[in-house]
Amino acid sequence: MTEEMKRAVLTAIVPSGAFNNWNEETINLYLEEFRNKGAEIPKNIDKDLIKEHILNWVEWFDDDLTLFKRYNKLFESTRVKVISLSELGEAGEKILRATGKKFVPVPYDPVSAGTWEEPALVYAEELKEHYEFWFAIKGNKEVSHAIEGNELSNEIRTQLIEQVKLKNLDFKHLDKIVVKYFSSSRIINIVKIDKNEERISFATDIPAVSNPEIENSKKTRAEERIYYVQDKIIDHLGLKEERNELKSDWSRGVLVNQETVKNITKLATDEVLIIPHKHERSFEEIDGLSEKNINIGSSLTLNAVKRAAKQYFDKEGTFRNFFNEYSHFDLSEGRIEQEVSAIEDIQLSAKGFYICLLDEEGHIEVNRIDVNSTLAVLKVTTAKGGKRVEAVTRQLNAIFSKQIS
Repeated sequence: MTEEMKRAVLTAIVPSGAFNNWNEETINLYLEEFRNKGAEIPKNIDKDLIKEHILNWVEWFDDDLTLFKRYNKLFESTRVKVISLSELGEAGEKILRATGKKFVPVPYDPVSAGTWEEPALVYAEELKEHYEFWFAIKGNKEVSHAIEGNELSNEIRTQLIEQVKLKNLDFKHLDKIVVKYFSSSRIINIVKIDKNEERISFATDIPAVSNPEIENSKKTRAEERIYYVQDKIIDHLGLKEERNELKSDWSRGVLVNQETVKNITKLATDEVLIIPHKHERSFEEIDGLSEKNINIGSSLTLNAVKRAAKQYFDKEGTFRNFFNEYSHFDLSEGRIEQEVSAIEDIQLSAKGFYICLLDEEGHIEVNRIDVNSTLAVLKVTTAKGGKRVEAVTRQLNAIFSKQIS
């Protein structure tokens, strides 16, 4: 194993709170693969033991890193994403033709990351329904770390106390300090070009990061990086001369808007359950007061939804008729919701909802979607350790169709 891959393994698996550190669910899935190959690893293993032994376990049970790459790809694909959906527009045929002509598959690379000007293409695949491209960049993410006062040396404690007293004469006691620093992170930007429905999606990881190549660079929010992702796929497909035309088409064809938000309603089929949990409305008077109302089903938490969905499916073997038994999970029937929705001239601007799906083993995955029609983006929080990313995408494509009739 190369030093670069050793660092990647340690960063991913040793619990640290870093952005590229796997969540507990993914770590457990990876360790379970080792157990299935004969590794005697306790179920509730201490993180210090993981740090001590993980490289040996990888050498013994995943020497070609096939499993590591699979779970790292799963983790990077299911991290919280901000997604923009658009119609391909009038130039759609040109984009599909250029994609088919220039497409070259790229096997998943778990470590490379380019600059913001020259991102690294770390994965490219032609699937039945779409082309998929992953561009990786390095980004500086601000991290806060608390250090207890009693963990500091006497010398450092004394110096800090003297500095604080100069700022605040009422200072009494040093409890802890909070250190803010920048951590280098690999940010994944994903482009999917649909072959049949003539739409394109742009996704990027949620954190605001700064460009490490620029001194004192300001943090860029995920919603702003979407436009950067658009530029990169245009460059990759050799369509630089059509840049303005393409971006104009995509801007006109955004599919997350105040009309398509109306498509978000409760749904219960054999294997899919959709539960809206938040409705956001706005009202603006010309030269007057602007108002925003957010109605949240306060009892519709992720854990409550997952528990109810599991109980119902275990009993019935389907999600159909879920709302007959769990009518209190239907936000549209709420007292506040009915009162507010009946008021004229108030615009529905956003919704939040859950998508519940079955994985291959029959376990229920709950995915949270937050819609911002003002910025024309979705915030997608996929189930931790979830494996149904494409199924979630298909549900989003169905909801955010061109317009409702």
